[in-house]
Amino acid sequence: MDCQPSSSSSLGVEWWWKYLWNLKIPAKIRIFIWKACHNWLLTLTNIAKRGVPMKNGCGICFKKPETIVHDLWGCGDLKEFRNSCYLFNELKWDKFFQFQDILLYYSQVLSKREMELLCVIF
Repeated sequence: MDCQPSSSSSLGVEWWWKYLWNLKIPAKIRIFIWKACHNWLLTLTNIAKRGVPMKNGCGICFKKPETIVHDLWGCGDLKEFRNSCYLFNELKWDKFFQFQDILLYYSQVLSKREMELLCVIF
């Protein structure tokens, strides 16, 4: 399925929020996903944006800024983990800029059960 979701606009994604709240996952995971989609998780980059002086490099790979997308999706040092999970075998890692884009896309590609697993893994 060819899908070009964008979280830059809230138009057209209301269905997705209903989909998220209806997944059979613990409430704390739903809230975590919701915060990640709104860029409200405390990454070093987000803390630096609030004026706190600090380095914003990833604490795992030390190569790229610690953003939500990098931490949960794109860090190269997580490749071994991603390769060990069948769910991630076909997923592309380099085409997303916002976390919500990842979830919007894969909610249309994966089964509901696989989406629940993906949310729990995150």
